[in-house]
Amino acid sequence: MTAKLPVNQILLGDNLDLLRRHVPDAGVDLIYLDPPFQSGQDYVHFRDRWPWDKTSEAAFADLVERGPQKPAAFLQNLRELLGAGDTLAYLTMMAPRLVELYRVLKPTGSLYLHCDPGMSHYLKVLLDLIFGPEYFRGEIVWRIGWISGFKTRARKWIRNHDVILYYVKSRRFTFNKIHLNHTYGYQRRGKAGKAPGIPLEDVWGLSTEEGLTSIHIMSFSREKLGWPTQKPEALLDRIVAASSHPLDLVLDPFCGSGTTLAAAERLSRRWIGMDISSEAVALAQKRLEKITPLLPPGAAS
Repeated sequence: MTAKLPVNQILLGDNLDLLRRHVPDAGVDLIYLDPPFQSGQDYVHFRDRWPWDKTSEAAFADLVERGPQKPAAFLQNLRELLGAGDTLAYLTMMAPRLVELYRVLKPTGSLYLHCDPGMSHYLKVLLDLIFGPEYFRGEIVWRIGWISGFKTRARKWIRNHDVILYYVKSRRFTFNKIHLNHTYGYQRRGKAGKAPGIPLEDVWGLSTEEGLTSIHIMSFSREKLGWPTQKPEALLDRIVAASSHPLDLVLDPFCGSGTTLAAAERLSRRWIGMDISSEAVALAQKRLEKITPLLPPGAAS
């Protein structure tokens, strides 16, 4: 492992290897990850499929032999109950990466894992075993805002949200409370002055919140860069602002088009990005070159 952190760099490669080689223990203030969802879809730049094969069998054996006891035991029990299939292959990929992310997080740090309801319950159990269930701070529901004609034909309740699991490493975590603006003319009851705003709840993307709708349903969104799983900037602005301070270090190990890194750069945080796709790294680098950070008070220009 190198002694110097690759700050404000985007690293190309397998994030498990990159984390082990380049990021020391307790070096990161905030982690956001938007990993593959095990959606079964084929995108232009990658396949979101995790079949059980020789590679996943070898990774499973390595995790059982050398991984932390609790995650390994969970996956062993899951194999007995569900069998060696796609779900186990996906979780076998995720488990060692979550262990490494816990290792590199500072005691005051936070982790946000973005997933969908198909895998969120399994991932939450893994995170409970790695972080401890007492360090689960909540489940954020992000309303995507996308109700397409195809979805309306499905014989089930229409899925219109993703899940973001929020964990901290200790009780000394960073959290900057965020308020939404009151409606025009609001006045607090009694003699007290106007409240700072409406405290933010754990359901995001309601019709009263601008900018949090999935950019993929907005035909003329200026944010679109062509990356199939790109998230809106307002979503990452909120997470970075709430759980870090200026000059803190933000890590995104599945950085894709670089939305997390762009939010960190604008908000004067340091950052590290990782992706296995050379197209993603090139796209994110080009995006970062166009951003001017908002320097915090007292920071050198």
